[in-house]
Amino acid sequence: MLQIKTYIYAPFGPKQAAQKIPIDDIDALKRAAPYMDLMKLEGYIDLSYYGTPIMDDSLTDLIFFTWDEMLRAIRSVVETGRGCVGFWWDVKAICLKQTNPRFLLLKVSGKGWLLPKDELLTVLVDGAIQFFQGMFSVFSRYKRDYEACLQLKEWLIRERHI
Repeated sequence: MLQIKTYIYAPFGPKQAAQKIPIDDIDALKRAAPYMDLMKLEGYIDLSYYGTPIMDDSLTDLIFFTWDEMLRAIRSVVETGRGCVGFWWDVKAICLKQTNPRFLLLKVSGKGWLLPKDELLTVLVDGAIQFFQGMFSVFSRYKRDYEACLQLKEWLIRERHI
């Protein structure tokens, strides 16, 4: 069973160090909102498979761009059979590759996991929805991104990819 959660790092005051906040903790996001620099907002995607970590805080980066790249990778793997997420320090840190109609190979920094396609795509899209929903709850500018995630999920369901 795959599990996903996004964390961001944000301060709660002008002279405070950034603290880890789960993206679904809307109250904490609202308290930290005045001190966030959205263009430099760092965070990470925590993805595990039956408790075994696949992605964790070692992949901390600009979280908005990480999720944006992940959505592009999802579309790409469905359309072409391959999609990658790059980081500033590693161009192909995360890659998805279709191995057959039912499975995707997820490679993260050189390690690989062969996972059920429908489950992996569902969890990744749901993670993106959760991230952009949390951000939209605090910042209205993320409405379009949140709606795009919902549309992507609808498309994946309609086309029977999940």
